[in-house]
Amino acid sequence: MSISKETWRVVDILPSICNHLGVKIPEEQRNELDGVPFIGPLEFSDLRASRQGNKIVVEWKSYVTDNRKLDILISPSNNFKKGDEDQYVHPATVLVKDQRFSFAFQSTSNFFKIVIKTPNQALNTWIK
Repeated sequence: MSISKETWRVVDILPSICNHLGVKIPEEQRNELDGVPFIGPLEFSDLRASRQGNKIVVEWKSYVTDNRKLDILISPSNNFKKGDEDQYVHPATVLVKDQRFSFAFQSTSNFFKIVIKTPNQALNTWIK
């Protein structure tokens, strides 16, 4: 799944309306967003993740040049789909402007949910 600042999609409507109205999305739902706002500040887009051996590689496009921090989270399940809470691991906090991070992650799962977020924005993608 690739989301670009230049290519708006239906999933971009919710974060855009919330930005416009100043509505804070609860954290559990915010981690499920895979759209980027087209209204208000945009810190990153184009989230991609892949598994390369025992490493997870996460890449995104940054729209900031300062030292804003970005949290990377990973869950080897999608419990949210069943109404339960996902159990995330927080392997790192990096700079948004770095645009890439890789880390070792041992799991027998063939599914991973990756979330990157700042206080102002969140985005997720899956590895299947």
